[in-house]
Amino acid sequence: MEPQIIDHYNELPNGIHVIDKMNKELEEAQKEIETLKKNQRTESENKFKKQFQMPRIKVASFEEHKEKQDKLEEFNEYIKNIMYSRHNAIDQEETITSLFEDYLNYGNTNYISSYGILSVLINKLDDLTDNLNKDWCEKRILTSIEVYMKLKDQISPSGLHYSLVDIISGCSDWPGHMLPTLYLELSVMNTNTIDDWRIDDGQIMNLYNIWYYIC
Repeated sequence: MEPQIIDHYNELPNGIHVIDKMNKELEEAQKEIETLKKNQRTESENKFKKQFQMPRIKVASFEEHKEKQDKLEEFNEYIKNIMYSRHNAIDQEETITSLFEDYLNYGNTNYISSYGILSVLINKLDDLTDNLNKDWCEKRILTSIEVYMKLKDQISPSGLHYSLVDIISGCSDWPGHMLPTLYLELSVMNTNTIDDWRIDDGQIMNLYNIWYYIC
């Protein structure tokens, strides 16, 4: 930058002030960029954690608690009906195949589901939990279907075939849980402790513990 007349009256050339101002603006811009990056990381981390935070819903009375659990029973019956109560074995196999295809193509906007079972299950679970955390509903259903795909032709320790209802609800008649250990560990790590709810395997996994009331 060429010297200016004003430089004759200043201790430092005018260009120096311009450079200082540019450096300050650059520093501020860099700080804003870092803040944005940090916020993006935080947002991504929070979204990831939400997938493992089972909703906990406080109800006002024993009657309301029973009513909510009855709704869960209806949800379980719906799953049984679509999975196991088709007209014949061919229809049942078509339903299961369609569900697996839904799982494998989940997120593919070009995919058209034959029955739309997967989306219905996610939405029903979301409605059941007062639409508090659809990310968790989505993760729970997808993880359960993945497990069921691996276990459906095997016999459980109780002597019966594995049930999608039991996998989703987190209930079983045999020791241990069918949902993956990593899913359990992340659920424990990211669950907010409230009221007198003790965190253990059964409570984190069991959908019947979504609702609670204080006597």
